Order: sequence, then structure tokens, then C-alpha cells
Amino acid sequence: MNKLRRVLGVVASRRSVLAALAAALAVAAVPAGGQPAPVETRMVTDDLGNEVAIPVRPLRIVALRPEDLTAPLIELGANVVGTVGNVNPAVNGGEPYVQGAYQLLDFRLENSGITFVGTGNNFDIEAIAALQPDLILGSHLHADRRDQLMAIAPTVLIWSGWDDGNTPLEVYRRIADYAGRMDRFAELQAIFNERLAVAQALVAERIPDPSSVTVTILAFDNVTMLTVWRHYWMLTAMLDAIGFAYPEIVETETLTSPVTGRGGDRVYLSAEQLPALDGDFLISIGGLAPGTIADVSARLDAAFGGPEWKTFLHPTQNRQWLFLDSGPARAATFASARWMLDWIVANFVAREFVPRAP
Repeated sequence: MNKLRRVLGVVASRRSVLAALAAALAVAAVPAGGQPAPVETRMVTDDLGNEVAIPVRPLRIVALRPEDLTAPLIELGANVVGTVGNVNPAVNGGEPYVQGAYQLLDFRLENSGITFVGTGNNFDIEAIAALQPDLILGSHLHADRRDQLMAIAPTVLIWSGWDDGNTPLEVYRRIADYAGRMDRFAELQAIFNERLAVAQALVAERIPDPSSVTVTILAFDNVTMLTVWRHYWMLTAMLDAIGFAYPEIVETETLTSPVTGRGGDRVYLSAEQLPALDGDFLISIGGLAPGTIADVSARLDAAFGGPEWKTFLHPTQNRQWLFLDSGPARAATFASARWMLDWIVANFVAREFVPRAP
């Protein structure tokens, strides 16, 4: 927290300089006649149903979600001037970083010229205002602060969860549209489609029927309730693109999203339901901090009352229990999609695995 306060203090100390620079730029943009050039706008409807007039070609974008918004905007080469980020003493020397872009795009916030405006939903509204954005991209989690943000600039709220009707690449397409970067999105998508076709061919060569392979994505919220994911950002988007399956209980009992009313992304189960989660592969999600694999394993042991649970699952008995960093899996970028395809091919196809008996 002290680290965050120090960083935001630096942001605050620069506000007057930023405001003066923005004012100078605004004056420079005024033609000889003394009237500012009109900004071409268009109407859009965001994911919460709000109609907003946004610039056709945004020049100063502030993004309020790291892996969901900032990472794809950076990949697109959009005009980002401010972003929220992450602060973790074990990552980037404790300096702020952008989850997903840090791992996949070698992006370093401190060398970018983009201003750090806070973490998560704890963004500094005054720091955002000082940047004089012409477009703010936020998520459904910011609905309660929409009026504050709209007072600064047109604000588009994007639902940052995934379900069957809201895949990461579909959300990415909307982000590219709002940012005026659909041309770059189309270029990146064409390249990705080639890579996807190669991955699908490699899988088909070794696994003629991918739907016969079941994958369980297991995490936890506490020591008594397990979280089993059906939609985990780019990981499951690529598993779906290949055609792998999930345990029946995950497909049938996934929670309905309270935001959209559509199918949700996970199901909460008790330890007694462990047999229903068995499959060919088990994936556990971790983070960037050291010791992640050991920590995940220890917390799952605690959830199941000891390490004996590993003797009841096919993947844990056959070295088909895999660990994955959440950063690359969560980023809504083509770099993440390519990374996940490579990871899936390496772990599912490029080695022999033991199929679970029907």
C-alpha cells in the first residue's frame, strides 16, 4: 500500500505539468481563426446499454483494466495515455506493471510514456482528469463510477467476463472498434487464423477426436469451496477452438452471470464432488509470485483435507496435472492466443498421454 501511495504521489506531483502541457497542446490545435477544429464523433452502445458519443479517431485513451483493456490496446498500437496496473513486490522490482502486456508483449510501463493511475478499481480520478483523455474504456465493474468518468470524457463500459456469447476475441474486436484500430485488428487476426489452422492440424494428427479429451480447470476461493472454470479467458477460448471437452458437471451447473443473465464462467463445488471432476488433464492456475506451484498444491491439499486426493484423479496419477500462469491466460490479445495455442500443443500433443478410461 505504501508503494502504491508513493507511486500515486509521483503522479499527483506531475499533474500541474501535465495540465500545462495539455493546455499548450490544445492551444496549438486551435487554427488561426481562433476556433478549435471539430472532433468527429459517432454513437455506440456499450455492454451495459449506455449510449455514448465517442471520437471516431481517439487520440488520448485511458484504460481501466490491465489484461482486458490495456494489453489489447497496446498490441493494437492505440493512443493510450493512462492505465491502471498491478503492483506486486515480487514482479518488476515492485514497480507498477500491466498484467498480460508485461509477460507477453515485453511492455514496461515505466518506459512507455503512459501514466499509471492506480490499481484495479482504486484508480485516481484526478490523475485521469489531468490527462485530458478523449475516451475512457472501463469494465462493468466501474458502473458505480460512470458519472465521475463521464464528467471527464466519453466512457465506454465493457463486460470483462467471458461466457458462450462473449469470448475474449469478440470483446477484443469491440475494443479495437472503439479505439479506431480495426485495420490493425484485422491484420493481427489474419496472422492468428493461420497459426490456429496449424495448431488444429497438429492436434488432429495425434487426437482425431478432441472432444474425447476432457480438461478440468481447478482453482479455489477458500479452503472449503473449489472453483472449477468453464470460461477462463484465452485458455478456454483456445481449448474451445481446438475442440476439447470439460466435465459434464461444469457444462451443466455453471453459474449464471449476475451482470448479463447469460451463462457464467465457473461453478463452485465442494470437496465431496471431486469424482465428478475427473478427466484426462487437470490444469491449476497460479500467478507471478515465486513458489506458485507449491502454494497451489498446498492449498488444494488443504481444500481436500490432505494430499490423498491426488490418488483419486486420473491426471494426478499420470503426470497430466499442469500448472499455468494466469497472466498469459487472461490477456485479451492475439499474443495470448498464440501463447496458449503453443502451450496446448506442447502439453497435449507433443508428448504421449494416457487417456482416461471411459
